[in-house]
Formats: sequence, structure tokens, C-alpha cells
Amino acid sequence: MEVISLIGIIAGIAFFILCCCKGIQMFLAALLASVIIIVFSGMPALETLTGAWASSAGGFITSYILIFVGGCLYGQTMAAGKGSRSIAVAFANVIRKSKRNQKFICVMFVPVMYMILTFVGINSFVIVFTVLYTARDLYQEIDVPWRLYCYGGACSTATCILGGSLQLVNIQLSEMYGTPLTAEMGLSIVGFAAFCLVFAVLAKFDIRKAERAGETFMDSGAAFANPEIGKKSDEQEDMPSAWYALISMAAVVVCAVTLHVLAGILIGILLNLLFFRKYMTDFNDSITTGITSSFGPALNAAATVGLSTLVATAPGFQIVTNALSNLSPLYFGPTVIALVTFLTAAPPGAVSAFGTQILESMTAAGYSAGVTHRILSASIFACVGPHSPGVVNTTMLARLAYKKAVPVYLKISLIPGVCSLLVMILCVQFGLFV
Repeated sequence: MEVISLIGIIAGIAFFILCCCKGIQMFLAALLASVIIIVFSGMPALETLTGAWASSAGGFITSYILIFVGGCLYGQTMAAGKGSRSIAVAFANVIRKSKRNQKFICVMFVPVMYMILTFVGINSFVIVFTVLYTARDLYQEIDVPWRLYCYGGACSTATCILGGSLQLVNIQLSEMYGTPLTAEMGLSIVGFAAFCLVFAVLAKFDIRKAERAGETFMDSGAAFANPEIGKKSDEQEDMPSAWYALISMAAVVVCAVTLHVLAGILIGILLNLLFFRKYMTDFNDSITTGITSSFGPALNAAATVGLSTLVATAPGFQIVTNALSNLSPLYFGPTVIALVTFLTAAPPGAVSAFGTQILESMTAAGYSAGVTHRILSASIFACVGPHSPGVVNTTMLARLAYKKAVPVYLKISLIPGVCSLLVMILCVQFGLFV
């Protein structure tokens, strides 16, 4: 039965990816893929769908619906009031001063924003609302392919490598192992530096490849383009000061960290209305659009959470964990975490399920809890898979073609992630930075 269940897991995920690439509605694709896994695993279909699947999907909605609505409203008021446009123009003016590296610096804008915000624990669902419209205007201004926006989300796992990060997995490992958030700081800095180096090389390569192919922003961003860009020069265009927009974004970050995520979003919305109300051509339409645009992404993301839950609980997944048990502890732990996070797109679930077992095997092999903590925190890079709620959410909000976005996510998360993890493992084996 386990073999058939494993076949079902593979078939279900493959079916989901194929449906998404074909443009089939993501909620329906995730639901049908879940049914495939249920049938192959011999689970009662109706009971599982209304039980485990609905509970996990519903739990996601319960936890994040206000963030989705508030985040979309924040982003829409920022865009409608030309706040994001003002930041983009300011950044564009700075980038223009770099004669040879305009597009590279432009592409780095989103990853740097993601790294800063994820380090202080801001959820990626909030981050996308904070930087999306600013990045859109900036990429369009510099004429960078819009699909490269995915670099931001793809590198968001990098900061979990870095000691002191307030990402959930780092906090989870700290509490589980009794280690500080800054465990093995030297090792974490080496791993983070390796990730960033490989990431930058890939970015350079992608930009040059796009330039040789004559690829522009409109090739992947036409559906999300800002029609105001190009109509007026920056000097003639009536817009607020970029400082107001930066103050709004900073307030969201500070209040989210010190108070609560929702408090940060609410304060950001109020500041947007205070700063940008006079620049909104249709206030009621902006508010309505901001709210209603959140429903589709929220439902789609919830459906993928349900799918990920079934993958983790299906009997066939036991075959995978058993097959990996012959690896040495230093390789078994990160391999299991990386594989589970890829299949389930849920790093906290992987750590909860296997963290204690991995610590026991690592300790028995002579490795400290701090080393285990840091190695596992670097192993979640594979969570940005095709069925990740974050990927689904971003492709929906940014109006990116799924089949154009997913290859970017996979390449920019897997290649730097694997390289970083291998560098850290080699450091541990040779006793460097530990």
C-alpha cells in the first residue's frame, strides 16, 4: 500500500504542476491533485477532504485572511496614491547613475528588501504587498524582465541561514534544541555569504541572457504594467515625495516587529491615506479593488496548504524517510528536511516532525545542538516549490505566468541553497567556523 501511495504522491504533485502550467485555476488543480493522493493512499475520500484537507486549508484562511485583505489594501493605496511610483522614480534616478550595472542593481532591489524584512520576521505574504508595486514600477522604468521579480521570494530563505534571524524556523529550532537564535554565528555567516555569492552570479547570468534575447519588461509583465509610466516625464508627473512612501513602509516594518503584523499593516494603510489621498483619482474604487483582489490569492494559497498536508500524512511518504536512513547523520538530517519542505512547502512542519530524531542522531555522531540547529536552518531552501503557497500567491498578485515564474523560483532557491548547505557541511567536517 505504501508503494501505491508514493506513486499517488508523485502523480498528484505532477498533476498539480501540469495543471498550473496549463493555466487551470489553482484552487481546482490543488483540489484534484489532493484527490489523486487520497485515492492512491487508500484514504476515505470524503472524510479526508472534509477533515484533514479542509482543516489545514481552513486553518490557513483563519490565520492569514486579515493579512491578505490588509496587505492588498495597503499595496493598492500605496499604488493608487502614487507612493510606490515615487519610490520607483527615486530608485531609478539613483540606478541611472550606474552606467554599466543598472539592471543588476534593479534586480537586487527586491531580494535585498526581502532579506531585510524576512530577517526581522516579517511574513512573506506581507512583504510581497509591501514591495510589489514599487518593484513593478522600478522594473518597468529600467525595462527589466518582470519574471525576475521572483528573485525576491526565491531568496527569502537565505536569511534563515543567518544567526539572529526572527524567521519561524530559526525560532522553532532555538526552542526545540535550547540553543540561542545566534547559534554558530560564524558558520551562519559563511553559509549566508555563499548563498549571496552564487545568487549574484546567477542574477548576472540571467540579466545578460535576457539582454541577448532582447527580453523586456513587457514580455512577462504586460498584464501588470503601470499605464502611467512613459506618459509624463518624472519632472512633470504629479506625485508625492518618496520620503512619505518610505516612512509608510518603515512604519509597517517597525510596527509589525514591535507590535503585531496586522497593527503594522493598519498603520501603513492609515499613513497611505494621510499622505496619498489627494493623489487617488477614485478613492472608493481603490478601496474596493484592494479588498476584493485579496480573495483569489487567499483561496488558492489555502488549497495548496491542504495539498501539502496530505503529502506529509500519506503512507507512501514513509518509504522516502526509510530510504534516507542509511545516510550519515550530517547528511541525513538536511536531506530529510530539504525533501520534506520541498514536497510539503512547509518548513515548520518538517522541523516539528523530524527535528528531535535528527538531533538525537547528530548528537550520537558527536555534533553539537548548535551545529544541528544551524545546518537544519540552512536546509529549508527547497520550500519554494511549484506548489508553495508563497509562489502561488505571488504569481497571482504579480500577474505572472506560472510557467515563467516557477523556473526562476526553482533555480534561484535550489542552486544557491544547495551550494550554501554543502559549504556549511564541509566547514563542519573540517572543523572550520564551528
